[in-house]
Amino acid sequence: MNRRWMQRLGVVAALVLSGAVASSGPSRQVGISYEKTEATSRKRALVIGNKAYRQRPLTNTAHDAQAVGAKLRTLGFQVTEAYDLDARGFSQTIEGYVSDLRRGDVSMVYYAGHGLQIDGENYLIPVDFQATRAEDVKWNSYALGRLMDGLAARELQVNVVVLDACRDNPFRATRSAGGGLASVNAGKGSLIAFATSPGSVADDGEPGKHGVFTESLLKHLDQPGKDIEDVFKEVRRDVATRTGERQVPWTSSSMIGQYVLAGGAVTSSAPVVAAAPAPASSPDVEPRSGLRFVAIAGGRFTMGCAPGDTECEPDEQTRTPVDVAPFELTAVEVTADAYQRCVDAGACAPASTHRPTCNFGRRGDHPINCVDWSQAQAFCRWAGARLPTAAEWEFAARSGGTRPWGDAPVTTARAQYDAAEGTSAVGTHPSGATPSGLQDMLGNVWEWTASDYPTGGKEARGGGWYYSAKHMRVSNRVRLSPSDKDAGVGFRCAR
Repeated sequence: MNRRWMQRLGVVAALVLSGAVASSGPSRQVGISYEKTEATSRKRALVIGNKAYRQRPLTNTAHDAQAVGAKLRTLGFQVTEAYDLDARGFSQTIEGYVSDLRRGDVSMVYYAGHGLQIDGENYLIPVDFQATRAEDVKWNSYALGRLMDGLAARELQVNVVVLDACRDNPFRATRSAGGGLASVNAGKGSLIAFATSPGSVADDGEPGKHGVFTESLLKHLDQPGKDIEDVFKEVRRDVATRTGERQVPWTSSSMIGQYVLAGGAVTSSAPVVAAAPAPASSPDVEPRSGLRFVAIAGGRFTMGCAPGDTECEPDEQTRTPVDVAPFELTAVEVTADAYQRCVDAGACAPASTHRPTCNFGRRGDHPINCVDWSQAQAFCRWAGARLPTAAEWEFAARSGGTRPWGDAPVTTARAQYDAAEGTSAVGTHPSGATPSGLQDMLGNVWEWTASDYPTGGKEARGGGWYYSAKHMRVSNRVRLSPSDKDAGVGFRCAR
């Protein structure tokens, strides 16, 4: 096939650092992390690839988006991916992502697909786009300004937006649309990088390969110790050389300080953003679901009520020696975002939303809940995994005491319990983690296991957000009907 040339824009916008300097040392994060910040920031990313347009379908946008998503996961981001979005899906996906962001988060949005401008306003184009007048564009696409305003309102610590979008007008019916996207000025503390200079074209690449800009971005994005401005200088030099200067990426920057995406540290009198070293045994990431697995060494332990635990229920009293083979368990409970990917792939049925505290389609970084046992099984199978047995779950949750952190009392800093508002985002109780790095083993949601309860039904472990402290113990168990879709029940996967 002939190489297709199209005009595309790559924008990396609004890398904004906010918040007072408070900490005496670097925060412990993988990927993007901060020195001297008020609190540990979550790293979130939204990756969109639109390819299957009714008019002028594109070649490599989905391929580019998949690669960017994978790269961001290696930098410690929790990534939500979406492909071939129609107008409704575009709005729901972006608004859902933005609404889940918190003040001080690190966010990156990447979009590959068509885009155009009307009267100086840039628009991202859904795959079902049809317009005969300029006015129709505003109602049948998604305004870039709307996205940027939404992100700005979240008071993010770092906000990155990458747009690899057509800069011409591929939809000939909209004759009053401008030829190319309108320029975007970098506000204070921001950097904007275009895939090519205004009015020029960018190479979409051969089928099955990457566009020149995205390929170079993937090459340079994770360079250890590189300031973000230097990263895009490298991308510009690389792209210009490869294309004989037919395509020269262009940047506009109002950066204050230095920002490092991967590894190392940068010396500067300004605040520094630097990546913390990865832990000695990094969790393995399953690519389709984004689940991170933690290796659990096998061993022998006594299952049941721990010695000295005075709160054990009758079904915990029997103490049984059990041998557990080595296995892996997801570092956190399966999120609503991860479950959505399974639904989008056609491998999972949508979760129930019968209660306001059900998270599906509402709170992407919270644990998926309101799913029955079969739905949990189906997700784990799709992810190349399975539900853990009750013995595996208890073995992984123990650290020599009644709770994952030992025998110290449960607190709201260690687990989500007695919480009328519902679940919390996964991983927000790091002081309650096991020595191996498993989080939320107690509280948030009860977790389905593969095991049958002795008197019928299925066994769940871990306690839920509306349960009391008494239930926050590793030997505590509950019997559930396999068809239950409770807002206090979710799961994690093993393999």
